Amino acid sequence: MQRIVLARAAALLGGPAVALSLTTGAASAQVATPTGWRTVATISNQPTNGTALVSVAAGNPSHAWAVGITAPNSGTGITAPVVEAWDGSTWSPVTLPAGVLSTLGTNVLLDTASAGGPKDVWAFDLSGHWLRFDGATWTAGKFPGSVLPESSLTIGTSAVWAFGTAAGRTGLAPYAAYHTSTGWKRTPVPGHGGIVDASAVTRRDLWAVIGAGGLFSGIGATRSGSLLHWYAGHWHAVATLPSKLRTASLSSVLARGDKNVWVGGALKNSKRGTTEAVGHWNGHHWTVTTLRAAASVAKWRLIKMVTDGSGGIWALGICGSHCGASGPVTRLWHEVAGTWSRPVEPKLATSRTALLGLAPTGKSVWAVGDEQAGTSANGLIAVWGPTP
Repeated sequence: MQRIVLARAAALLGGPAVALSLTTGAASAQVATPTGWRTVATISNQPTNGTALVSVAAGNPSHAWAVGITAPNSGTGITAPVVEAWDGSTWSPVTLPAGVLSTLGTNVLLDTASAGGPKDVWAFDLSGHWLRFDGATWTAGKFPGSVLPESSLTIGTSAVWAFGTAAGRTGLAPYAAYHTSTGWKRTPVPGHGGIVDASAVTRRDLWAVIGAGGLFSGIGATRSGSLLHWYAGHWHAVATLPSKLRTASLSSVLARGDKNVWVGGALKNSKRGTTEAVGHWNGHHWTVTTLRAAASVAKWRLIKMVTDGSGGIWALGICGSHCGASGPVTRLWHEVAGTWSRPVEPKLATSRTALLGLAPTGKSVWAVGDEQAGTSANGLIAVWGPTP
């Protein structure tokens, strides 16, 4: 697992990084781009360090959290967690207690976060740890066994789920567990590979995808995709998923109701690459759409979809290979009234930027990622719509 964390850290930050520091700071807001996206904070370490923010969660418009990683030290192989908090006016660094850092250990990559409110915040790392904030205190622990969390859900104030990949007797298996008063309870999941994204209609009505991997493609990834539905206390494979999507690289899901479910991933294009694609279930049949971008050898896929607060959807695409640049390459898509835009690439800094996570809040959407800063990177926080 340590090798996985270090490899993903290097990929996020655009290559090898050097000295380690936990010192962070927020820069002033930048002018809004024509797309409506704008930078509200950059999170930087000392000049020789790198930081990437990987996931963001909003408890309400006045409370949000962004999590990620500082660069590994090339001499020691250590990575450290980064947590930033929004208080309704400013993003500020969170200092985790020494006991929490001790529990998390070294080689920490916080890769998914969720929040049910200001007093119910969770984050998870690729070494199988969980991190919790109850409004006053941060605590941490570890999942039993060998688990790689890749997605999480907090529904209301009492339902928390973690999803990902677990080591099984015959290889990697999908993992889904919810938190109880006595710890984490794992649930049986049909299929093979890892759960890479999940979405909730209610606490008793969840949807999830097994697929090609979200941001961290290759961890428990499968070349085919499947859709899961949690109801009546069990996970069920969705038999209606069309063959075109079952053979696609699924990596995201957004359930707005049982008759309004979106899945995102990638389909092969004419240049032997892949282009972002979506499937939509309206309660009766599926519609599959390849998004409007020029075909190339690059391997693009949709890793996240969120509501925009006005009836539409923002979706995040990432290029996994043949991208022509070191580090992540990303672009956004916007759905309004059933029509998807062409690729949106907002100008968020003078240097190259990559967005790695999205979270809706009211009429706005938070985005996190990084910006290239010389030979390393700074964390980046951006927003679409009015500042919450």
